[in-house]
Parts: sequence; structure tokens; C-alpha cells
Amino acid sequence: MPEEAAPAPERRCDASLAASLRRLLEPRHLAFIGGTRAVSAFQICRAKGFGGQVFMVNPNVAEIDGVRCCPDLGGLPFAPDAAFIAVSAEKTIEAVASLAAMGAGAAVCFASGFAETDAAGAEREKRLLAAAGELALIGPNCFGVINCVNHGSLWPVDYPTPALPPEAVVVSQSGNVAIDLAHNRRSVGFTHVISLGNQAGIQIHDLIDYHVDRGRVRAIGIFLEGLHDVARFHDACAAALARGIAIIVLKAGVSAVSARIARSHTASLSGSRELYAGLFRRLGISWVRSIPEMIEALKLASVWRRGGRRIAFFSPSGGGASLAADFAEAAGLELPQPDAEAARELIRLMPSYGSVSNPLDVTTALYGKEAELTEIATIATRRDIDKAVLLLDPQRADGTIVPGFAPMMAALVAAGARNGVEIGIASMKPESFSEEAQRELIRNGGLPLQDVEIGCRVIAAAAEREERRREAGLIPPLAMATLCEGRDVLLSEWEAKGVLARHGIPAPAGVLTHPSGAADASGALRYPLAVKAVSRALPHKTEAGGVALGVRSRDEIAAAAKRVVGQVAAHDPAIAITEILVEEMVQDAVAEFFVGLRREAEFGLVLVLGSGGILVELVRDAATILLPAGRDEIERAIRRTRAFALMGGFRGRPKGDLEALLDAIERLASFALAHAGRLLELDINPLFVRAKGLGVIAADALLRWIEPE
Repeated sequence: MPEEAAPAPERRCDASLAASLRRLLEPRHLAFIGGTRAVSAFQICRAKGFGGQVFMVNPNVAEIDGVRCCPDLGGLPFAPDAAFIAVSAEKTIEAVASLAAMGAGAAVCFASGFAETDAAGAEREKRLLAAAGELALIGPNCFGVINCVNHGSLWPVDYPTPALPPEAVVVSQSGNVAIDLAHNRRSVGFTHVISLGNQAGIQIHDLIDYHVDRGRVRAIGIFLEGLHDVARFHDACAAALARGIAIIVLKAGVSAVSARIARSHTASLSGSRELYAGLFRRLGISWVRSIPEMIEALKLASVWRRGGRRIAFFSPSGGGASLAADFAEAAGLELPQPDAEAARELIRLMPSYGSVSNPLDVTTALYGKEAELTEIATIATRRDIDKAVLLLDPQRADGTIVPGFAPMMAALVAAGARNGVEIGIASMKPESFSEEAQRELIRNGGLPLQDVEIGCRVIAAAAEREERRREAGLIPPLAMATLCEGRDVLLSEWEAKGVLARHGIPAPAGVLTHPSGAADASGALRYPLAVKAVSRALPHKTEAGGVALGVRSRDEIAAAAKRVVGQVAAHDPAIAITEILVEEMVQDAVAEFFVGLRREAEFGLVLVLGSGGILVELVRDAATILLPAGRDEIERAIRRTRAFALMGGFRGRPKGDLEALLDAIERLASFALAHAGRLLELDINPLFVRAKGLGVIAADALLRWIEPE
């Protein structure tokens, strides 16, 4: 019997929007409205070979390049699929309204003067969006769309036409960055390069959803300054991950200065580095550092079809091999060494002064020798290898291709085919890999990487993305609950610990008492003790002198209680301390963690964890997780912290109770979701982790939430 067909994926882009975007990205007819910029876009579209109808709308010119100009949109014979509008901001609104009324599909709004300027511009942008109605609006304040599929571009500056099959899309909030990405010599085939500007209408997630539904590209590169709708972006990227479409992001606006520039440039809120890092890691998004790294990542996703971080490097240079090993280790790649059988075979084939290892220095004696190198590469990639990469600069300074390139490439291709290993060639210098050599390698199924250090990073990122893809179906929507009505209340430490105890997070044994009775109330507790001032008005006790540690007698308890009351009064006379917490100090902790829950307006509920204790702000060792999150994601975050090193039996100490720590954090995450409409902030610092089997203890806690009136 024939195999049952797999169910079609759920469509993410609604039918009306999908139809409009298709008219934009695969147009049959186009209109260009305005003066110099519109004329330039009109001429470029025709020069690139667009086969559909084009119309020019300009009341001041009779014809352009033999095409009659219409004085206004009413002169068009029918509604165009899409239009490029390059007139003033106010006239842009009028043109958009006319196009929407006549049933056009989409419009690119080139003009600035909208939300990126001032309050008046923001109001103008609202009117523009209202005028658009069902029209797919690109911009304003943008360059438009480069179309390398049917060349129906809406773009006012010249651009190169990729020579390779289109496998990737680029979406950029910056027009000039989009130009930079389009003008590259790194052999990436784009279907479209889209400049979105202010994202008043079509947003990044709309384009991701459209391409997930179409399923015709392997990668989407995004130059991102800020998101208007993090939750929709999250869900679109989760769908792309499940579909096997790589999302590669170059994120600007993570520094204070850059964030201000992003705000004035496209009216985008940039968000913090930590929040975006958590978002990208959750979704398998590759966060690249530069335009060259973005292009290399797009190229990798377009050429290679599988993940994997086990790499075999080959080099005719020992120095190059050593550098590659350093770069691979820094990126988190694995370099499996040849097993005993492979080592014996390689020793037989290698010169006596060569060494058998991974990376393998094939020496200059074998440079360009196809038959010998084919055998060596076949043996070295026979087991436990995902990718085979040759380190070679194919182009000389005079522009000629080095004689050894063709035979060494052929050897790698043959070995890869025999062992089912994907292959690549990585240069030490980006300029020494000519476009001719790149295309020749790609035609043979190989990946040209123009800079071995960047190459290691993009290989590792692709491997991580593939690992995350196995969990793609388990990624839930972000927790974006609306706050309920009520009072913003900060609970005292005693109250906060009581709430946590009811949700399975234990606190040290302790008693709450009046300062005058602290010594009498502590009878059943074991020394040493902590004596703490308790008040809803005192969130940070240590800074106010409200904590005494290492108390070892009844007399010391009484003195400590009197002292902390006086110190708090000196710090802030408005705070009257009427309650004292006396509790046992944890003596057997293996590690101290900070665990916090936050409410972020754009990202929902966020979990932060890292090194705890008094150095939490100084060390700044933290991992950020967006909620909801599964146990595996929480464990990966814990393992990224420096505090985790203490959990493995550091310097002969016992191993920490990792399972109890995971249990506690899972309970906190569940607590946050159960109280999503009330929770504002929760900190546990420190959360002591004891030896394996002994659990965890929350030594201090802060909880803010909404209490109904």
C-alpha cells in the first residue's frame, strides 16, 4: 500500500494577507508613483527583466523611457498588484488610500516623516495605516523589495542579481543594511531582500509566516533593531524551526547608544540583550555578530542540509590546523580523533614528518595530489564525522586560482560522497575565495566558508538549531497574561517564604517574634542563627543594616535584635520594625544560586537564574529563560552559569543536588504561571543547594504581586 500522506502543516498566514503578500512578492503588474526615486525604481525593474506590466504615475512628465506616464492613479487601467510610492509623507497617505480603494495588493512607502521623527509623525503613521485597510503596507521609511524570482522589484537603487538558485530571504529594518547584504560576493542566492523600515503595516513575523506556509526557502536572514510584537515573532519562529527553515538574526540596539539610534531610526524599542538572548536560544535562532557572519550563516543553510558538530579538518599547513582547532573549541565544535585502525592506515599514507590527528596536517608534500588525498580523507571521515572541511585559500593575490584547488576539492567531494559526510572549504581570509571558486564548490555540493573562525561559529549555530528542532513541537506560546486589578504589594520576607513553602520551596527553620522576645522565642533553633528585621517596607535588608549573621547565644540574639532595629531606624526613620525573624543558618551548602521571576511588558514572564549571594550583581552570571519552559531548557540554562561548576564536586566537595534544584525551579515556574495575572516580581537569593539527596533551601525571598482590593 502507498504510504499515507503526512498532514499538511497548519497555515499561519491568513488567506487575505497571504494573497496580498503573494501579489507583492510575485507580482504580475507594478506601479511607480513619484519623482526621482520612483523613476529610478521603475527603470531598475525594467532593466532587471521583469516580464509583467509596469506603470509610471507622475503628473509632471509625459513619458519615461517610452512608457506613458499617468497623471494620477485614476489613469491606471486596473489595480496593480503592488506599487512603489516615493512622494511626501502626506501625499503617501493619499496614494495609499487610493490604491486600497481600487483593490491593489501592496504598497512600498519610501517616504520618511512618520513615527521615527516625533509625535506628529507618529499620528501621521496611524493615519497611513488606517488608509491602507487590507493593503499590505511595507514601510514607511524604507527602501522596498528586491525580487530575484521574477524581477518585479520595488527598489530605487541598483543591485546585483545572484547567480545561484534562490534559497534565502533577507528582511531588514535598515535600508542601507539591506543594500549591504544584497551587494555581497559570497554566493548566496536570495529570493527577496525586503526593507521594512518602521513596520507600520507588514511586520517581520508576517513575512516569516508567509514563507513558512510557502515552504520555498531554507533560510531567513533578519537585521533587527526592535520588535513590535514579540509574541507573534516567537510563534512565527517556532513554526519556522519546526519546518526546518533557519532564522538568522543580526540584532542591533543592545548597547545604550545603539538602542537610542534604533529608536530614532525606525521607532523600534530594542529590548535588552539578555531578553533577546533568551528568545533566540529558545527558538534555535542564530544570533550572528556581523553582516559577513550573517551571509555565511545564510549560505550554510542554503547548501548544507543537515546539522552536526563533529568536524574533520584537513590542512596543508600545521599553523592553519592549529588555528582551526582553537576556533572550533571556542565555538563548541567537536573534533573526534582517528581511532586506532584509522590512525594505522593514515600513518601508512602520510609523510614521516606528518602527524595523525584532527585537524589533520596533510603537509605540503601531498598538496594537490587527488588520489592520495581522496584515500586519506575517506579514512579520516569514515566514522563519527558530520562535516569534512579543508582549510585552503583558493585564490592568489593576483586573482588566479591556486593549482591545488581543483584536485583537493575533488578529493574532498569523493570522500564525502563515499561516507555520507557534508563537505566544505574554509579560507583564512575572506578575499582569497573568488566567486568562481565558490560557485565551483557549490556546484559540487560543497560549502565555501570565507573565514574559518566565522565558519566554525556558523557551523556550531546550525548544529544547535538542529538540536533545538527536535523539541520544536514542544515550544509553547509565551506567557503574556494581563495583570488583574488591585494593589501592588511587596510581601515581607516571612510572608514570601510562607507562599514559597506552600509551593514546595523550603526555607530554614525559624520563628517570627517581637524584637523584645527574640531570645526567648529561639529556644528550639540550632546555632548559628541569623537575626533579620521584617517589614513590608524593607525590601533590601542588608543595605539598611537589618541583618545579623553568625549569632551563637541567647545574649547575642537579644543584642542583635536591638542592633538591627536601631540600624534600620537610622537608615530610614519612617520604617518601624515590630517583627524579627530568627532562623537557622545553612551550613552545608554546596552552591548558591539566584533565582528570579520578572514580568517584562514585551516578553511576558521571564525566569532569571545564576550565581547567588552578595556577589549576584557584581558577578553578573545569569541565564534568562522565557516562560513557559520545560525541565530540559531549565537544566541547559543552569549548566551555562558559572555557579554550576560548584555542583560537580569542586575541589573535593560533595556534588550538589541538581535534581532538587531543577524541581525547585520547575515549581517556581509553575507558581509564576498559576499567578500570571498577579505576579510582578519574585527573587530568591540565595537559594542554597545542598549535597546530593539533601535538597535546596531558600535563605531569603522577595515577592511583589497584586492583591485584589
